[in-house]
Amino acid sequence: MATSNVDVVNGALFRLGQNLITSMSEQPGLNQIYIPTLDARIRMHNWNAFTMRAALQELDDNPAFGFDHMFQLPQDPLCLQALTVNETETEPDPDVKWVIESYQTASASYRVILTDETSVNLKYLARITDVLRWDPLFAEAMSVDLAYQACIPVTSNTTLKQILQNEAKEAWRLAKSRDGQEGRPLKKVLSNALITPRL
Repeated sequence: MATSNVDVVNGALFRLGQNLITSMSEQPGLNQIYIPTLDARIRMHNWNAFTMRAALQELDDNPAFGFDHMFQLPQDPLCLQALTVNETETEPDPDVKWVIESYQTASASYRVILTDETSVNLKYLARITDVLRWDPLFAEAMSVDLAYQACIPVTSNTTLKQILQNEAKEAWRLAKSRDGQEGRPLKKVLSNALITPRL
């Protein structure tokens, strides 16, 4: 089982027939695509392992128009996708209106939730980089995905690329299927669980 980002990358390198590493700095190419790939794959499905909850702090500024209140999205860990706002014990409240937008001050720019709610309890998908907190099937799928993306730059082997593409699709399908069997999700939570990644 992978316990670090090095293990995940070594899984990719093994499939490519390359030497294994002890530090991410030894593979600058894979290191460069690691976080973008992780972020994209977290957003493709409402993973249990990447779902977190937070009570948000309202910002001093108000929206210019349209809503009464503005809350900054979590930064640590980074919010990659908002799932529900102020859900009840049974389902998201259909009367809660909210939208994600960008907000900029003279010194910073960040993503915010605009709403008429005076408080926000957010459930969201977070960028969790600690591999020990991942499901093993997610880690395995990440390894295959990285191998697929790096195949041509590293090996120039188009046949292997096709094999890895098929393997990655199946790995993500299995990871999402198993993840969906854990827990009883709220009835009306919108999920992109059936989206197949375009590899």
